Amino acid sequence: MNTLTATQTKKEQKINLIDGIFTASETADILRGMIDKKINFHKIHRLCITEGDQDEACSYDSGRIAELMQEKEKLNAFIKQVREQGGALKIKGNIEITLLEK
Repeated sequence: MNTLTATQTKKEQKINLIDGIFTASETADILRGMIDKKINFHKIHRLCITEGDQDEACSYDSGRIAELMQEKEKLNAFIKQVREQGGALKIKGNIEITLLEK
């Protein structure tokens, strides 16, 4: 077991977020929900920035929203194809978090 002393800081964390076999509908619910949450995060972040400066372009958030919308469209097309074929889907999604040094 790896225990940390009071002066040590853990620098990485891995989370096994999704791991299993799902129907097309279950997959759509899980992944669309995640994409929608990220889109909303960027919309709120963009709103907070422009609230103080209406001239701010928020190019990162706006670009990321557009990317996520495209990914959602690709997901919808894939889910439609899987539904037509009646298949199941295996999803494995790991999140890696790394502490950045100041």
